[in-house]
Amino acid sequence: MKRASPLIEQFLEEMRLEKDAPTTTRDAYRVDLTQYSNYLLGENLVPVKNDYPDLTEADRLCVRAFIAFRSEKDSKSTLRRKLSAIRSFYSYLRKSGQILQNPARLVAQSKKKELLPEVMTVLDTQNVLNSRLDGELAHRDLALLEMLYSTGARVSEIVGADLGDMDRELGTLRVLGKRRKERLVMIGEAAKQAMKIYVEQTAALRQRHFGGAGKGPFFLTRGGKRLSRESAGHIARKYGLASGSGRHVTPHTFRHCFATHMLERGANLREIQEMLGHARLSTTQIYTHLSVEHIREIYEKAHPHGKKSG
Repeated sequence: MKRASPLIEQFLEEMRLEKDAPTTTRDAYRVDLTQYSNYLLGENLVPVKNDYPDLTEADRLCVRAFIAFRSEKDSKSTLRRKLSAIRSFYSYLRKSGQILQNPARLVAQSKKKELLPEVMTVLDTQNVLNSRLDGELAHRDLALLEMLYSTGARVSEIVGADLGDMDRELGTLRVLGKRRKERLVMIGEAAKQAMKIYVEQTAALRQRHFGGAGKGPFFLTRGGKRLSRESAGHIARKYGLASGSGRHVTPHTFRHCFATHMLERGANLREIQEMLGHARLSTTQIYTHLSVEHIREIYEKAHPHGKKSG
């Protein structure tokens, strides 16, 4: 993939400075817009200016052609993100006086299909957490998964936290969510105990790299650097495979499990919304569907006439 054009980089910088957009969003938009730019160049749909396709010359048909081209490769949710990136990009160009009309404004967006996230039962979740693997990083890995399940936080929030963000007395952790919004999440006993063991184990490493046994990032690599989101994903997959559940486990799986299991045990949606850091209640409401699916499964197993025929 060719590097992003100066216009794209200007837009991404505006997202960073004016909208405080998270790095993950900007990185995704950079990929989407560079794909779009490369497609227009490859199909000769716009003229070249200063070695880059002149994106200001694109019209609605260019945007539609790109979305149609990507529809054979991408999921509907990914296509929606790409179109959103293109719309936002051209909105920036229009507001900055570089174009008169947003060519993506009237391009139809595929209707969102609500997909229920993959959620493990409480037993399956416990089996994953009980998959005690050997190795010098086993305590770290268990503490990471316990924290993800205990708090319901996003993986970026957990790996982005420092030890100083945790209040051990209150059992809370201060995390930085989307758009740099702070919130407190609760830490359960299992996670606190796992963290206690892990922090004790890494005391010398922290002293060496950060000047104190209780300092530094929440989770560290073997070399004393902050654990990445990608590494956290690898850990979750490894434990999922070791549990024998046959499920594809990701860090986000624990977030879904947290919300669903809380709802099934009496927590209300507003409380779960606050704990998850959702801006809108409608985002949290998907977990009511998951809870109904769980209840339906129990009903069909238990009621004599509950099972569907055939």
